[in-house]
Amino acid sequence: MQWNNQLCAGFSNHEPWMMVNPNYEKINVESQLNDKDSILNFYKEIIRLKSNNMTLILGDTIEVDYNDDRILAYMRSYEEHKISVVCNLRATEMEFKTT
Repeated sequence: MQWNNQLCAGFSNHEPWMMVNPNYEKINVESQLNDKDSILNFYKEIIRLKSNNMTLILGDTIEVDYNDDRILAYMRSYEEHKISVVCNLRATEMEFKTT
């Protein structure tokens, strides 16, 4: 784990047995804590969302096929609640329309 931008990414004061990724100076926990748009805070929000939503915890999963291998989509349903999840697997943004 790249904890900060210090020696050995803040993991240790000694050289680790595995090479530290050179990007540790920019990509680390400390630099992302106060960045509301960081990957760290995105994952924290997704975990909070899932752990507080019975549809995401207990709901049945139904795969939705859009005949496009660049889209991963499914629906979760529990009691009268439904949540649709659509993931863009492209490296770029795409327009998506529901029918």
